[in-house]
Amino acid sequence: MVGLVARGYTNKEIGAALGITESGVSAHVSRLFTKLRVANRAELIGRIMADAGFSLAPHDRPSQSRLALQAHLALASPKDEFEIYRRAPFLVTITEGPQHRYRFVNDAALRVVGMSEKRMLGRPAHDVFKRERSWLALWNKALRSAKPTYANDMRARWTDAAGLRREATFDYVYLPLARSEGRVVGLLHIGTTTD
Repeated sequence: MVGLVARGYTNKEIGAALGITESGVSAHVSRLFTKLRVANRAELIGRIMADAGFSLAPHDRPSQSRLALQAHLALASPKDEFEIYRRAPFLVTITEGPQHRYRFVNDAALRVVGMSEKRMLGRPAHDVFKRERSWLALWNKALRSAKPTYANDMRARWTDAAGLRREATFDYVYLPLARSEGRVVGLLHIGTTTD
């Protein structure tokens, strides 16, 4: 079940896949929230991905946690992980270093920000978003403190893959990505809708 949560399946979809009720899935997810001390689905997904060392080279990954192993993320190479999350139904972004240089941006995040991969990848965040930088303080705090930071109830408008205008409220978590020796090298950004 943890793997399905980590890939962004809804409670209804998880229930159908596992042959259990949606309320049974909801109860299990609630227990995961409590056990892992996370406040929302964005943080739960991010925690699972960060524990698996998402995007880090195999030799740089921390020892695999039981959570990462249950999610089957520990078995994937960074290239395979990016493909798993490229079409995820939630926002996934990886930035590196103190300039928050974009290393990965999934399709959902690209649609919400209204940019192409070419415009973002390899560039520092302050160059990509020249006007809006208020969230950089949160990213810097997560990078310096090696602790997650949050931005909840953020409204966004975008055009979806079918060309329809969409609007939703998102919860974001910015989780430090640390190599096996403990040095934080970047951030994992997860955004999930609350609507």
